[in-house]
Amino acid sequence: MKEFYSYEDWVDYVLDEEREFSYRSIYDAYLLVQNPRSFGVFFTIESRAAADGGQEYVLVDPQGEYALILAGDPGREAFIEYLISRFSPQERDMASWHQLRHQWHGDDLDSWEPIDEPAA
Repeated sequence: MKEFYSYEDWVDYVLDEEREFSYRSIYDAYLLVQNPRSFGVFFTIESRAAADGGQEYVLVDPQGEYALILAGDPGREAFIEYLISRFSPQERDMASWHQLRHQWHGDDLDSWEPIDEPAA
């Protein structure tokens, strides 16, 4: 499993891996890190002992291919702040950011024109 300790590197990796629906994964990570006892749609979060004896939170994708390592509760709080600052710096509201991205994708899908099927 590829482990990330840098928020920016992890987010960039998710954006590259998930492409146009990455906003869903980012928002799921945000909600899960806010409340580690909740259940994520795209990720799971585990708690484990760190090498220094402290606590770490590990945010893992469903296939177990990559993970973000957060240094305890301060790491969770810093990651949440990073996501807000990167994706919603003016509004500071990730729910609104997620809704706007969702609407943007919905509008984009609604504007697609059907492709005529060739005659058989």
